[in-house]
Amino acid sequence: MNEHAICLNCAHWDLANAVQLPVYQQGKLVFHREYAPCKVNAVEADAGDCLPMMGERGHCRFHEDAFRPAADFLAFEHEAEHENDGLPVMQLDPGALKRVSHVAA
Repeated sequence: MNEHAICLNCAHWDLANAVQLPVYQQGKLVFHREYAPCKVNAVEADAGDCLPMMGERGHCRFHEDAFRPAADFLAFEHEAEHENDGLPVMQLDPGALKRVSHVAA
C-alpha cells in the first residue's frame, strides 16, 4: 500500500466532524489529538456498537479500494511534481540560493 494512502490524504476522512480526543498511555492522559470518522467506515471494528475515529496517520489497509485521494492532496502532489517545470536543464533554482557573508582573510 502506498505510504501516502493515509486518512489525512483521503477524501473519506470526515474532517468537518473532527474532534479532539484524549490519548492515554499507561492510564495517564498524555495529550489530545484530532480524530475524525471515516465516511465509508473502511475500518476493522469488532467492538460491537461503536464509532471508530481515525487519526490523520490512520489507514484502511484491509479496505484499500476505499481510499480516495482528497482534492487538496492531489493538488499538493501536482505542485510537487511540477515545481521545477520551465527551468532549463542543469540550472539552479534561484529560490534555493542563499546569501553568504564574506569573511576577510
